[in-house]
Amino acid sequence: MRDIERWRITPQYLMDISDPVADVYRHIEDEILINIAKQFKGGTQERSASFDWQVRKLAMLGKLTKENAAIIAKYAGDGDGLTRVAIDQVLLRTLRGIEPELADAAKAGFLRDAPQTVDESVKRQVDMYAQQALERQNMVNTAMLNSSLDHYRMIVSNTARYERQLAAAQESLNRRASEVITGTSTYQQAVRKALKDMLRSGLTGFTDRAGRNWTPEAYVSMDIRTTAHNASVEAVFSRCDDYDLSLIEVSSHAGARPRCEPFQGRIYDRNNGSGYVEDLDGRRVRYDPWSSTSYGEAAGLFGINCGHQGYPFIPGFSKQTFKPVAQAENDRVYQESQKQRYLERSIRAAKREAAVMKAAGDEQAEKEAAQRVKARQAAMREFINETGRTRRRDREQVVGF
Repeated sequence: MRDIERWRITPQYLMDISDPVADVYRHIEDEILINIAKQFKGGTQERSASFDWQVRKLAMLGKLTKENAAIIAKYAGDGDGLTRVAIDQVLLRTLRGIEPELADAAKAGFLRDAPQTVDESVKRQVDMYAQQALERQNMVNTAMLNSSLDHYRMIVSNTARYERQLAAAQESLNRRASEVITGTSTYQQAVRKALKDMLRSGLTGFTDRAGRNWTPEAYVSMDIRTTAHNASVEAVFSRCDDYDLSLIEVSSHAGARPRCEPFQGRIYDRNNGSGYVEDLDGRRVRYDPWSSTSYGEAAGLFGINCGHQGYPFIPGFSKQTFKPVAQAENDRVYQESQKQRYLERSIRAAKREAAVMKAAGDEQAEKEAAQRVKARQAAMREFINETGRTRRRDREQVVGF
C-alpha cells in the first residue's frame, strides 16, 4: 500500500534540498561584492572626480576579473555536485513513495505489469535534468562575473559624479549641504553612495524574458527547486505510463499559490476523461480532465516554484489521501510564508551592507547598517512569536558579517 506521508515531496522538502546550492551562490555573491568594495578602501584624500583617479581605477579591471573569477571557481564545483545530489535525492524519494503501491497493485491484478524496471525508466531522466541544471548554472556564473565588472565600472563613474555634486554643494552652501557629514570627506561619502547603489540591485545572475534581473541566489534556488520538482513529476508520469495508469491525485498543503489552490487534493485523468471510480473501500471518487487544471502555466500546477506533487491513483486499490484546504487557511499560510521570506531578505541586505562598508573602510556606514540588522532581527523575532513559524537563521547569514 501507499506510504505517501513518509516519502512525500513537500514545498519545505524542495526548499531544503535547494538550500545548499543556493547557499553556495549566496556566498559567491557576498564575497564578490565585498571584494569590489575593498578596491575603494582608503584614499580619503583622493579626488575621485579627477580623470587620473578614474583611469587608475579602471586599470584595475584585469586584476578584479581574475579575483572574482577565482571566487566563482572556488565554489562552483560544490554547486555542481550538490545539484546532482539534490536531483538524485528527490527522484529516490519520489520512487520510494510510489513504487511499492504500483508493484502491489500489479501483483494483485489491478494494473498490468510494467514493461521496464525503475532504473531503466528513470535513469535517463536523472541525467537529462541534472545536465540542464548544470548548464544553466554555468550561464549564471558567466552572468555573475560580467555583472560584477559592470558594477565596478558604475561605482567608478558614480563616485566621481557624486563627489562633484557634493563638492559643489559644500562650496555653494545650497540646500544640498545637509548631505555633507562633518568630518567625512566628500570622497568617502561619494564611495558610500555608489556602493549603496550596487547593493540595491545586487549582482545579476539571470535576466528573464520580461527584462527582470534575478540575483544568482534567487535564480539558482528557483531553478533547483523547479528542476528537481519537474524530474519528480516526470518520474511519476513515466512510471504511471509503464503501468498503463492515467489517474493522478494532486497533493495539498496550506499556503498554495492562487493558480494551484483550486486543483489541490483532487484526482485528474491525464487522458482528459471524467467521471467516477471506486477506491479501496468501494467509495465513489470523482475525477476530472487534466486539461481543466492550470498545468502548463508558469505559475500553475507543477509550474515554476510549485510545491505540489502528483501520485498514482489506482481504481479499486488506492485511498484518496489528500483533501482541499480551506481558502482562508491557505491564504493565511501563503501570506505568512511571503512575509518571512521578505524579513529574511531584509536582514541579509542589512548584513551585506555592513560587510561591504567594512571592506570599504567606512566605519560610520558599517555602524549604521549594523543597527539596521538589529532592528530587522527584532522584527523577525516578533513575527515568529506571533505566527509560531520556524525561523531559518541559515537564510539570514552573510559572509563577512
